[in-house]
Amino acid sequence: MDSALYIRATLFLGAVTSLLHILISLLNNRRPGLESVVNCVLNSSCIVAGLVLIRLAVSNPSPCPPMRDIALYVGIGGLATLWVSLQGAYRAVVVGHTRRLPQGPRT
Repeated sequence: MDSALYIRATLFLGAVTSLLHILISLLNNRRPGLESVVNCVLNSSCIVAGLVLIRLAVSNPSPCPPMRDIALYVGIGGLATLWVSLQGAYRAVVVGHTRRLPQGPRT
């Protein structure tokens, strides 16, 4: 995969998940957390990397014999990376590190 395409896909997915986190936080009357936005972007990078590994494993066989021997393990590693990153992204978007917004002046 071209590195520019990888970066664009990561930034797009990171922006979408970050905006989702902000929207969900505000709808639940919570302040969005910077930690969660950073986790969204980092997990987006790992999601794209997992998809690339899976694509490498199922694409046309490599002319390099060692790659053919480990294609199954590369695919399993890509699936594991994708699974853990999706869980982390869900946790960052939905649960997140948020604090309640102030409800107004105390009297």
